[in-house]
Amino acid sequence: MKLFKFSIIAATLVGLTACNTVEAPSKAQELQSRIDALEADIQSGKYGLIDEILLQHKGQTVFHLIFSNTYDDICIGKYLKGLPFFFVNPAWHPYYRDTSAHTLQSVSKSVTSILIGVLEEKGLISRVGDAKFLDFVDMRKYDIPNRDANFEALTLQHLLTMRDNFDWVENPDWGWHEDLDRIDEIDVSASDVVILEQETDNWIQYILNKGLKGAPGEDAPWSYNSGATQLMSVVIEHVTGLKASEFAHEQLFRPMGISDYYWKETNAGSNDMLGGLYLKSTDLVKF
Repeated sequence: MKLFKFSIIAATLVGLTACNTVEAPSKAQELQSRIDALEADIQSGKYGLIDEILLQHKGQTVFHLIFSNTYDDICIGKYLKGLPFFFVNPAWHPYYRDTSAHTLQSVSKSVTSILIGVLEEKGLISRVGDAKFLDFVDMRKYDIPNRDANFEALTLQHLLTMRDNFDWVENPDWGWHEDLDRIDEIDVSASDVVILEQETDNWIQYILNKGLKGAPGEDAPWSYNSGATQLMSVVIEHVTGLKASEFAHEQLFRPMGISDYYWKETNAGSNDMLGGLYLKSTDLVKF
């Protein structure tokens, strides 16, 4: 295990204890004791594979634990390594090609929602509750075979809050995710070696083909839908003429001082909005 432990910064604790300097050592000792206990739990395997834990307070690092997991060895004999969207391909997961940029998986959805917020803040779209998704769809590129009144009423807010009522099946618990697997990766082998392949290169069209089961909105049942987040790539590209990663670089990452990142692309050329962003922990903590 590779481990870095940063000392607790005295200035941080002073801010917590105000004028009572007598309590500072005990608070420091208590925090260190909790860090040690957490480290022991991680090494025992209590939480599975943990790669990093970073805690900052007012911009200062309190502690940063980095664990070295041998993903090449973990994957050998179980999985093939040739597919870029393969969850346990050690060239892509958890770190991007031996860099310090770590996969965010569905935290990418949160960054995606921030980008939509930037569009709204700049006046490039109306409020998400009023912005109809179909206003951003180029019908020369995509077809909507089940276009009806429900689809016409679909707003960006419905999609961002997953109250869209798409005919979509996805279980956020670990395992294969039905519709998500159709666009990302699916099991096509019954043997001990799992072989994954994408069923479709055009993620957007697959999602649009699903159609809605009923009216979207607050009365619609909440259902986890990675496809709904992926549709935000259509909105960003339509409004800005840029890929989401390019727009993020200009309006979000560069202003925040984030330069070391990677955002996967689908075979159709759009960014993987539902889980394809990689950031360093020291950049992720800025959010």
